[in-house]
Amino acid sequence: MSRLVRASVLLAAALLAAGRAPADEKLLFAGSDKAVWLVRADDDKERFDLAVRKLGGSWRWVEENLYGRPAAVAGCDDLLHVMFAESGAYRVFGPQRGDRTVELKPRAADWPANELPAALVAASGAGEPGQRGMWAAVVRPWRPRPAGTGLSTATAPASEPASAPATSPAAGPWVVGIFRRTGQTWTHLGDLPPVEAPGRPKVALAAAAQTLYALLGGEDGSPARLLAARPAASRSPLVWSEVSLAALAGRGSPVAMFGIRKRLILVLAAAAKDPARRKLVLAVRHGGEARFSFYPVAAGKQPENWPAEAMPLLAPLGEQVALVWAEGPDYQLATCDPASGMLVRKDKAPVFARGPLERGGGAVKDYFVWGVALAVLVPLLVLRPRPASPSFVLPEQMRPGHLGKRLIAALVDMVPFQLLGWVGLLIVLPPMSEEDATAMLKEALSGGGVPAPIAIAYVGVLAAYVIYGTWMEAVGGATLGKRLMKLRVIASGGEKPGLRLCLLRNVMKIPELMMPVPLIWALVPMLSRYRQRLGDMLAYTTVVEAAPSGQQTPAQGGGGAGPDGRPGGHRPPDGP
Repeated sequence: MSRLVRASVLLAAALLAAGRAPADEKLLFAGSDKAVWLVRADDDKERFDLAVRKLGGSWRWVEENLYGRPAAVAGCDDLLHVMFAESGAYRVFGPQRGDRTVELKPRAADWPANELPAALVAASGAGEPGQRGMWAAVVRPWRPRPAGTGLSTATAPASEPASAPATSPAAGPWVVGIFRRTGQTWTHLGDLPPVEAPGRPKVALAAAAQTLYALLGGEDGSPARLLAARPAASRSPLVWSEVSLAALAGRGSPVAMFGIRKRLILVLAAAAKDPARRKLVLAVRHGGEARFSFYPVAAGKQPENWPAEAMPLLAPLGEQVALVWAEGPDYQLATCDPASGMLVRKDKAPVFARGPLERGGGAVKDYFVWGVALAVLVPLLVLRPRPASPSFVLPEQMRPGHLGKRLIAALVDMVPFQLLGWVGLLIVLPPMSEEDATAMLKEALSGGGVPAPIAIAYVGVLAAYVIYGTWMEAVGGATLGKRLMKLRVIASGGEKPGLRLCLLRNVMKIPELMMPVPLIWALVPMLSRYRQRLGDMLAYTTVVEAAPSGQQTPAQGGGGAGPDGRPGGHRPPDGP
């Protein structure tokens, strides 16, 4: 009983270790008039996954354990546009699993080398009714640009002048370039006025009432600036004007910005009664109006507040504002009416509490490895036989199976299961481009994660292979491959192995095949006394040449006493 208790403790510890949620994950949130998207990314492992919630629907995962480091995201209708940190690679994801484009690379000659977009937004262009393009803001250190190169931002209208010249920057440490995606390329449409900031400034883009807005700074306590431009033809430089933010003074610092229909919404973070917490205020500017209206985000009559280090992420969802934040071990999702600030719905987001199969191939592999370890430890503690002799006994008239024959037999047995695994992958994997397949292969070979379908197929093939070997050897003494090569499995003394011994020797094939050095599983039989694998040593079994037709084995009553006095005793073979 004590062995069972120890095995149970090991099982619990393994499940707790394998079930830990990944740490250091980054969340990106984007929305549109049709859906909101959540991106969970682990930049260290360069993996991410996507979840979507359509308007009036529920959360569901669209992609899991993909390769890449998302830098900026934006929703447009029911599509998610993602810009990656790897040389600015750009992709578009649909709401269905596997619905994604091939990677695109920025083609604009003025796109700064090795610079990532600080913000993305979908916006309509004037003179192009019904069409919406994707816009990107790229921050770069300021440096003089030779005359005649690139596009300059036109001077702002005199009615609301920008606080700095809107021509090519003559001073200032930071420049924000504005790019528009047209077709498969990005076009540089000029720069914002230079930004004076000690560090890389925060930038947000939004579109409302046929106007493109850019918000600079504000999050770190630096003065915030709001600029506006009306897009003209697809390649025309933008003309920026500055929008006064004097009304925001004393109400909070801007932390987010987006457009809902014809309304521009700035989200302000303000101090709450508790110094360690913050509340949110919606500053709403209707199209054609110069003033802002302010609505504290509240549940009932009391403003809602959050810990300063765990503020919500916000995005548009139809006519509402969607918020998502961590609350203990769970995540909460809420929607807010931008015309009043009232939270109209608040509930848990169960999509975030994912099980191991939903965390991708890495979690599947973790559970599988722990399961294999326990499958070996439990038999060792509970099921391992206790023979009369502490050493294995090979009958005199038997000889260990030739290693070449055993290798051929193993290949014969394994090939059908490999083919079965490939067929399963063709069924469960979505169609993918050559770039996707190459990236997935590189990640798998480098020890990174793989998509859950591949990991599940791998686990399924190994499990089926173990079940097949256990059943065939317990019932008939040999698998099909062994029968073809005239080999069979015996227990110590030449006895027929039972189901328990066959299970133990076959389960051990899994860690043997997963060893870092694949030849270990072949070297051990070469160096062992009776050509035994690790599984054979644990189960007191081995593989022998099948007896010629008509010759009895000790298990059939034909064994005699060996030189050591035991039935059928046999001296081990010389050499390795």
